[in-house]
Amino acid sequence: MDRIITVAIFGLFLIGPAIAGTPREFVFTDKSPEQKVAIDWDDQTRIAVSPPCRPGDKKSCEALKRLKKSSMKAIESERKSSTANPGALICLKIGGKVVIGRDAEMNQNAFCRFSDESLIDCGTLIWFGRNK
Repeated sequence: MDRIITVAIFGLFLIGPAIAGTPREFVFTDKSPEQKVAIDWDDQTRIAVSPPCRPGDKKSCEALKRLKKSSMKAIESERKSSTANPGALICLKIGGKVVIGRDAEMNQNAFCRFSDESLIDCGTLIWFGRNK
């Protein structure tokens, strides 16, 4: 029994990182026809973006260029009078459009879309904007 538990735990350490870095496909219906986009999560940078964005290259897309402008302090007044997702408020503040993506399990997630069609997860905007 102990051996089975040890093998199972060891297996999780091997499989876990592979799952975390695997792109998840989201369907966006704000455009016609609907769009399917594989959102990539980078464990090292804690950034979830659409291709062709490259988290190591902050100039690769509009989403990463605007990420440095994300700030929780910039939305303090809006947060006091709203129950909106703080990531969505940051998105609007930095010039993006909030869109909702749905994955294969029907889970919904808020993303910020920019003029070059790049997408960044609203949770990423909160994470990077929390100390600014």
